[in-house]
Amino acid sequence: DAITNVIETWTVNIGANGTSVPQTFSHTCTGLEQVYFLQTDNPTMCGVSYRFSYTVTPPLFADDLEPNQSSTQAVDATAGVDYDGRMDFNYDNDVDYFRLQAPTDGVMSVTIEAENAGPGTGTMTLYLRDFITNAIETWTVNIGANGTTVPQTFSHTCAGTEQVYFLETYNPNVCGVSYRFSYTVTPPVFADDLEPNQSSGAAI
Repeated sequence: DAITNVIETWTVNIGANGTSVPQTFSHTCTGLEQVYFLQTDNPTMCGVSYRFSYTVTPPLFADDLEPNQSSTQAVDATAGVDYDGRMDFNYDNDVDYFRLQAPTDGVMSVTIEAENAGPGTGTMTLYLRDFITNAIETWTVNIGANGTTVPQTFSHTCAGTEQVYFLETYNPNVCGVSYRFSYTVTPPVFADDLEPNQSSGAAI
């Protein structure tokens, strides 16, 4: 990595008589915030030549808008729109915040899918927080392997319009996760009353 700690060690076979055997090795949670160093070292025979190249295959979903690691930095998210994000790639953060404004009172439904670009499976935590960031819902999101996802939908049954909510994606237990979420609010059967009317002096 950027400070030269070893994060992967691979053993490369050396061919004889001018022949080679191409080999491919993978690191599944590559991040773009810092550089990497590739070191060739200690061949077991005298006189070795080699050739290498590298590619980086992107994860399924795009990166979120940084920085957004707190409620004060939260990305504004509109109902009915998809939002992408990434967590826990090398050098990356493990928490993202989004600010939600319910367009109506009712049932808020959050649909989310998450994937690991490699073979890892696991979970991450999704918090729905109120306007002062108290957690009012805690959901566990399954992370699919090899770029596959299983969309999951979670519900909060008494969403209101008077304040914002915060949606926090948090702490996947597998390295290199991308995700996509959207939310909707299904209104109740009857319309709202004319506010304010919380006293006899304000009665309708």
